[in-house]
Amino acid sequence: MLHLPFRDNCFDKVVSVTALEFIEDANRAVSELFRVTHPGGLVIVATLNSLSPWATRRKARIDRGLFENAFFRSPAEIMLSQGTTLALICKKIGVTDQTYYRWRKEYGGMRVDQARRLKELEQENTRLKKVVAEFALDNAILKEAARGNF
Repeated sequence: MLHLPFRDNCFDKVVSVTALEFIEDANRAVSELFRVTHPGGLVIVATLNSLSPWATRRKARIDRGLFENAFFRSPAEIMLSQGTTLALICKKIGVTDQTYYRWRKEYGGMRVDQARRLKELEQENTRLKKVVAEFALDNAILKEAARGNF
């Protein structure tokens, strides 16, 4: 997809279905789709969203088979790579600019799967802290009972 065997501006419509996942440079691939499309033509890109449950399960598998080296991207990542403004992307995904900047501050340069894993670990950490607190309380109660101070 990085070097399509067609001349410039030769199609009214170009469709790419589940191809960008296998190309590291998505920006260059999408630019190539636009190169072979007439000005004002239609470019349709169907990709496996990195935020989808399917992609999440696929990334979690040890043996990913065909998708072993796949690049799962979110719609926002694809739009950003094509030069879409951040304001327009935030509008399309339904968040405010402030939310985006808060996410960026919190998650920095993490990939989506890394951010999800961080959230999971934070939740697990909270759960484990509660378990430790309960055990400490139980332990204190048992010590009191053993001393006969009740």
